[in-house]
Amino acid sequence: MHVRTYLLSFFKMHFSWSLQMVYLRPAFPPETGFLPFPSETTPYLVSAHIGTHVTQRHVSDLLIRLGPIYLFDEPVGPQTAGAIHKLGPSYFGSFQAPVLGDTSLSSLLSPGAVGDPLPPLIPEDRVVFGVSASTPTTKTVAELSKTYSTIDTATIARELLLAENDDATPVQLLHNTSFHLFGPARSLGAVMCGYSGLRSFQPQPLRNLLSSVGGTSVMLGLVAMATSVDALYASMKALVCIVGNNQTALKEMERTGGFQVLGMLLRGKSHLINGNILHLTFTLVGTVDSEHENSCIPNPIAFRDLLADLTVWSGTSEDIQRSLLSHFFDLITHTRTHSSNTRHVLDMKLVSLLLFRLHDDRLSRATTKSICNVMNAILGSSPTHEDLQRVVSCW
Repeated sequence: MHVRTYLLSFFKMHFSWSLQMVYLRPAFPPETGFLPFPSETTPYLVSAHIGTHVTQRHVSDLLIRLGPIYLFDEPVGPQTAGAIHKLGPSYFGSFQAPVLGDTSLSSLLSPGAVGDPLPPLIPEDRVVFGVSASTPTTKTVAELSKTYSTIDTATIARELLLAENDDATPVQLLHNTSFHLFGPARSLGAVMCGYSGLRSFQPQPLRNLLSSVGGTSVMLGLVAMATSVDALYASMKALVCIVGNNQTALKEMERTGGFQVLGMLLRGKSHLINGNILHLTFTLVGTVDSEHENSCIPNPIAFRDLLADLTVWSGTSEDIQRSLLSHFFDLITHTRTHSSNTRHVLDMKLVSLLLFRLHDDRLSRATTKSICNVMNAILGSSPTHEDLQRVVSCW
């Protein structure tokens, strides 16, 4: 919920069968802040406010944002709290079977694979209520009377300074996301009070919203518009963050030839490429950890269109070219999956491309030696007869 100084959310909570003391407003005196023990036959109807009450509002430039709000009837442990934090503000479920979003969340509570649901974080009957901007409904007070009781409707109308039979003023209702769960009676939800400078929205990570504004072509457009080293680095970093954290964006890049387009753009901006931008390219392809034993080529399409296309890097400095060749050498010789990596580079005809690069008389002795080392590592790993014929035909 987006608030400008005087947001008020009104909750009607039914604490039936609850034998705990409830402290509502810390700003209230103790004699009014605590509720007595309710009985099992006459439960109390409790109202609570989140935000600044309408009567206490004043003009201010302060912006208040309230994310999803939950109330549990039991304390949570540090692991559960960490898992809830990892779910982020875009989660609006009831914590009964949250889906893993990344491996860090998986390691907190379960060894299961990413995408597998976790066991319930909170017992079903202990989730009192949960509200988020993902479940809004706009009604009038007269329409609310068909869902709420007469007492509830009168209380809501009084909080909003409306008549109980008002059928014109819109009232925004946020439904209780845990209303359907097993357990005692629960509130139907919350009513947003106050309208000036107030709106509700559902937060989503940028990587999930990109598809609605053009997809990865927007990020490629940023790369195309870069005219300085800093601008190119920033646009490449944004592209890496989007593609590396969104499988939909990665598949779109593969489907539309986005990696080829990026290679063409980098070829035209070779004079701006430095070591940091090359490292971002390694990260985008997925081979940045070549110094570790488990490094492999996870995305052959991106590797072929960006790294194995030596024309992209032919206009860069020789230091950049030697760094790229050293990266090839590490992937082929210093990793546990070197056999698979070698097969990938043979299929991409990397040896043929390296032979063509040797025809460039402008190459220094050090760069020529690096090319020969990479070729020796590839051909020294028992290539097939077809691979050797391909090399001979290209030469």
